[in-house]
Amino acid sequence: MYTNYSINNNTLSFSSFIVSYISLAVIAGLFTYRVINSFLDNIMLPLLDFTVLPDKKFHKLTKVYDYRKKEIQKPIKKEEYMYVIRPGLFLKEFIIWCIIMVLLYLIYRITKK
Repeated sequence: MYTNYSINNNTLSFSSFIVSYISLAVIAGLFTYRVINSFLDNIMLPLLDFTVLPDKKFHKLTKVYDYRKKEIQKPIKKEEYMYVIRPGLFLKEFIIWCIIMVLLYLIYRITKK
């Protein structure tokens, strides 16, 4: 014989939900992500800007357009422009990504042996 269970019997309380679905690994992963992000923002990326990949070289590719979509060549005032296209910053981030992927692959190859 089958018994009809109501949906309310299967509903978890808030504390049961927290204990069931948010594990210590999830919380540790969030804090690890925050520490790695802080390391990148405050140490690694400024060192790269200072040494190997200076921002000024990548900002040469930046294009600035006014509200009429005409390129601005003169010194920029914030109230004069509307559109800023920065392909150099994308290129810089792509180079950093490639370097990190190669490093991760090398770590993988070393640890696989």
